[in-house]
Amino acid sequence: MKSPKYVVLCSALLAACASGPSMDAALQAEMAAADELAASEAEALQRDYDAGRRYFESGRVERALVEFDYAAYSGSNAAAARLCAIYGEGLGIKVDPVKGVFWCQRAARAGHAPAGPRARQLFQTWWREEDV
Repeated sequence: MKSPKYVVLCSALLAACASGPSMDAALQAEMAAADELAASEAEALQRDYDAGRRYFESGRVERALVEFDYAAYSGSNAAAARLCAIYGEGLGIKVDPVKGVFWCQRAARAGHAPAGPRARQLFQTWWREEDV
């Protein structure tokens, strides 16, 4: 018979592995804003966005990126906002400043307020004037 401490430890490890990448409160608020934005989009875009969100929250980031990419290229501003945060912060993946800036600019043009500052921060962090 397994000890109660062992069972609690295994449960905690399973919960940690099953959840998506860890995020601070500001990033969680940004993701919640993207979720609200998705609610105002067409039903087909919402379906693709929701599939990506479920994959992301379950820790399947690569699969979530496929869903979010498809939704964003189909016109989902919410998916563009999610991609901005994922690529820009490296949530579950390595930071990709090129994709991050691209999706952040697209989300900012759609009215997602946090995307503009994130695009500027990414650009300033990854490129210097002499690089351009």
